[in-house]
Amino acid sequence: MPPRPRPTSRRKHPAAPAPGLPPLPANLPLPAGLAPLACHDASANPARAFLFWAKRRCTFTAEAFSRSSTDADVVPSYDPAVDKPVDKPNLLRLSIDWPGPAQSRTAQDRIASAQVRDLQLRWSSYDDRVVQDTVVPSRTSVDKLTFQLIAVGMAWGRFGSGGYALIDVGGFERFIVHTPTVTDSGGRSIDAVLSWNHPDASIAVDPAYASVASFPITVSIVVQYAMIEILAHRARGPSSANAAASSD
Repeated sequence: MPPRPRPTSRRKHPAAPAPGLPPLPANLPLPAGLAPLACHDASANPARAFLFWAKRRCTFTAEAFSRSSTDADVVPSYDPAVDKPVDKPNLLRLSIDWPGPAQSRTAQDRIASAQVRDLQLRWSSYDDRVVQDTVVPSRTSVDKLTFQLIAVGMAWGRFGSGGYALIDVGGFERFIVHTPTVTDSGGRSIDAVLSWNHPDASIAVDPAYASVASFPITVSIVVQYAMIEILAHRARGPSSANAAASSD
């Protein structure tokens, strides 16, 4: 793993679900204060590398489900150019890849969803982040939360108490992967542990919590578009920016 970077001042027809598993909800409540980005359907366009995509007008894009793979994969990317094609080969990318074969790779509104084994996966796109939710149906599945996290064109280092910052060659943060959280069906939440030995990643849930949790549980990770959040903090004032920079 590269050395920890120095901080800067700037900061098709889907397959049917597996038997016995309920479908993902089509319309989840919108979290307060977040602006959703709708997914565009490119499944009928063989020239596009991904089946779905959601894009800010400037800089950041999230693409879902590679056409050439059966994995459940979502790839946030960054390009400083405005309104350029989203599939350029030289973009800064962070690939989140759950090895397949995945079932029911689809998207509706802001949410792309898929199923790998007995895990239900969904990615929600907003103008400043992508939120990955993994719905774990039972205690026996908690130890199977392994996937790949692949950074292209960026170094990475620890951020806060359990996240990672991804930094470009100019020393600017482009993505922040926040500490994962886990919430059970009774609403009880704790932090989980994200381990990343590039490209292999895993999420560990406290066994004591898992032993008493009400299943299914939802394990969530926020991948934040770093420069957008920094500009928002600056607009709110120096004290807010300093507090956010020191927290996860």
